[in-house]
Amino acid sequence: MDTIRAGIAGAAGYSGLELFRILARHPQVSISFITSEQCAGRPISDFLPEQAGGFDPHFVPLDAQQLANQADVVFLALPPESSLEHAEAFLRSARVIDLSAAFRLKDALVYEKWYKHPHTAGALLPKAVYGLSEWNRDALRGARLIANPGCYPTSVLIPMLPLVHKGCVSDGSVIVDSKSGVSGMGRKITADAAFMQINENFRAYGVGTHRHTPEIAQELNSAGKGAVDLVFTPHLLPIERGILSTIYFRSDFQAEECRCFLAHFYEGEPFVRVLEDTLPETARVAHTNLCVCTVVPSGVDGTLIAISAIDNLVKGAAGQAVQNMNIAFGFSEELAL
Repeated sequence: MDTIRAGIAGAAGYSGLELFRILARHPQVSISFITSEQCAGRPISDFLPEQAGGFDPHFVPLDAQQLANQADVVFLALPPESSLEHAEAFLRSARVIDLSAAFRLKDALVYEKWYKHPHTAGALLPKAVYGLSEWNRDALRGARLIANPGCYPTSVLIPMLPLVHKGCVSDGSVIVDSKSGVSGMGRKITADAAFMQINENFRAYGVGTHRHTPEIAQELNSAGKGAVDLVFTPHLLPIERGILSTIYFRSDFQAEECRCFLAHFYEGEPFVRVLEDTLPETARVAHTNLCVCTVVPSGVDGTLIAISAIDNLVKGAAGQAVQNMNIAFGFSEELAL
């Protein structure tokens, strides 16, 4: 297949706009539609001025029945309730890559507990492939429904899944301290997202209740031989984009052994860098599809620290979604990334 048609539902959000930027330069993709309820009728150049005078499509309302046959792949950059509502209609004629949490959790009851609304598309859950590209590459080839991972889970799972699978976590306890830039809150304006609340400030949020907790736990448990006890605390940084995750775990291995194992596991991967002598930082990955990570001693015998950094809008959302599309359609994985 030389060229495929892509649609972006929810293209006016931060992840949707990032998707447009990437897909617009993809040599084997033509963008067939972009949707937004609030911005219907407006051109994409209202948000991306560089598109003015060039390819400048207008937003249309989301009508899955009408739009489904206009695309070979549809990216759902929507709230999970909307993805649950529209995914089935798009799947009748297109592949779907969902950037929400609608299909990440395998158990509908767990989803309902954490997301506080019914899961109305339970029949699709067994068909969804969890789209952590480097971990599920074989299952992603030819997949029809891809559940793109959350941004925080991506930052945690890339360094930790191989270590858990290898048995490097000795007592099953993993403590994650993550910090994200403001774009992770989305475009919706709330009191907590106001400039005066964020600028010159640093705070934890969703302590013990953040919705990405069961997603991280699910994948870590599926990779290991025993149960993993996860403590996850996110924080908001007054920066535009980026996630830095610091992960503490008990281990019978030395930090250098874990770091060498990660380097071997990710050898040849285009978007993962295991650092030897430096620590990850958000500036190193901004506007890229990279994850940089390492494992270092903690100073306490038997306790190690893994650190990773990603761009939450690229590797944590739109970039990984396009990487998954490339895998699913048999394109070169690095195209447009």
